[in-house]
Amino acid sequence: MNGRTTQRRQGTRRGRSFARRALATATVGTMSWLAVGTATAHAATAPAPLAAPTIAQRVEPAVELIETDVSGSITYYDVTLDTNALLAWAQNDPGVQGVASPQDATRLLVKELTAHPGAYLQRGRGTTLQDELVYDGSGFNVTPDGYIVTNAHVATVSKSEAVNGFVHDTLKPAVNTITQSMEQQLASLTWNGTALQVPDDQSQAVQDLVLGYIQATAEVGNISTTVYAGGGPNMSRNLVHKGQVARVVASGDMFPGKDVAILKIEADNLPTVPLGDDTLLQTGDTVYALGYPGDATFDPSIVADTVTAQPTLSNGTVSNRLQSSKANYQYIENTATINHGNSGGALVDAQGHVVGITTASDSSTEQGNGVNGGKFFYAVPISVVNDFLTANHVRPAGSPDQAMYDKAVDLMSQSHYKAALDQLRTARSDGYNSPYLAQQMDRANAAIAAHRDVPLPSGSSSMLPIAGGIGAAVALAAVGFIIAGRRRSGRTAPQPTFPTTMTGATWQPYEPAPTEPVGTVSPVATVAQHSEPAAAWGPMPVSAPASVPASVPASAPAGGNDGFDPRLW
Repeated sequence: MNGRTTQRRQGTRRGRSFARRALATATVGTMSWLAVGTATAHAATAPAPLAAPTIAQRVEPAVELIETDVSGSITYYDVTLDTNALLAWAQNDPGVQGVASPQDATRLLVKELTAHPGAYLQRGRGTTLQDELVYDGSGFNVTPDGYIVTNAHVATVSKSEAVNGFVHDTLKPAVNTITQSMEQQLASLTWNGTALQVPDDQSQAVQDLVLGYIQATAEVGNISTTVYAGGGPNMSRNLVHKGQVARVVASGDMFPGKDVAILKIEADNLPTVPLGDDTLLQTGDTVYALGYPGDATFDPSIVADTVTAQPTLSNGTVSNRLQSSKANYQYIENTATINHGNSGGALVDAQGHVVGITTASDSSTEQGNGVNGGKFFYAVPISVVNDFLTANHVRPAGSPDQAMYDKAVDLMSQSHYKAALDQLRTARSDGYNSPYLAQQMDRANAAIAAHRDVPLPSGSSSMLPIAGGIGAAVALAAVGFIIAGRRRSGRTAPQPTFPTTMTGATWQPYEPAPTEPVGTVSPVATVAQHSEPAAAWGPMPVSAPASVPASVPASAPAGGNDGFDPRLW
């Protein structure tokens, strides 16, 4: 977690107004799709790069749309302004006493409220709402029986992030209402007989104050999380029909940690993508990012939600390898454009092998609504993914049917449509029922009908030789990262696209998982329910809003130390 009444982080987060938000090399035994021998032999032969359309057609079937649904209740409180304490402070502050206008006085009062909110704001009446958030990201299949790789920040949502999501996606009307109440209470005060009005240049400061108050005092309970995996031509953009429920097998740290998660769905003969070797990457190598960017996938203003959702491909080059500040690995800096929703998707090399997980972007992407595209994008390398797979006893693999599908794509790239159709029919008869296979069959039939088929040379065969046998060892590749991360949206009310807040950092500061362990096992997709305040506001009585006097005597007691750290907001 756009375009629908729900929303995910780079992941993507679908906002309500959108109608709807981030190193050791291991070698593992795996299926040999078209490779002969080992990855070392593959590198030595320097295979020619595949055309971009061929890469897209091979990899797209294995790219999954990951949806993490978070439901729960949120209780927020009206605010009562302690005007006695505020005026007592004003009457003892030399700066306020020296102002020349009620507007300047109000500016100083707002500044004091912002600096010490706990000294002047009290909880009023509470209101409880039920809500659901949806976070969208990407992933890719690594085994035919349903093991999927994605980012940890796509598959898991922290309690603090859920609070932020509920506040921003559900409580926009509440923020406006409480802001108006705050301004009315300030207007009940007078300066030399003139009622204090909040100047236009202070309206945003008051709204930010109220938003911080709600975040600090709101209580979220009964949170449950469910992860779904799906996508491709069998899934519409409105997601009326979700993917399959996925179990979170393992989840690491948020970027720049080892931002990797392993999911499992019940499946058979799934399309898969071969893993490569990120250690072979050099600066200047071509790479491709495939995933589900939120705007391109869900924006109803430009895309009809009745059509199917398919991965987006972008290309770029490897620009650098950078050492993570949090974990012992080097992530892949590259220029293949990604946005919120791409997180967890595949970064592949020129041979169509996954070399990383698209995970994060530089801060230049966070201009305005956070989906403007940056200059550099970051991927967690496949070697880190291999560590997670090995630790959880997952062996990446393809299948003979996947090999036939890939061969058919290659044959069609050479206009051998009849030979390709033979491959596709055989795969289909074996139970390889990817909707992408049907697309390729339609494409082959159309080309044959248009007399564009080029027969194979005499004596050649369309059957695919798999030298070295199934299970030949190949080195696994790295995966890309973007905290185009995940995109989130709420289902109950419209709201602008909301990227996770950045505070000057290079990437978005998501709540980290415990550091360094390879993975944490989670046996179920739905997490335990819990309830806790959004932040520590301190003891504060719940009371009905008090009436505010028009003026307060100079003898009113001064406000005390509030003990509240506004940085928690």
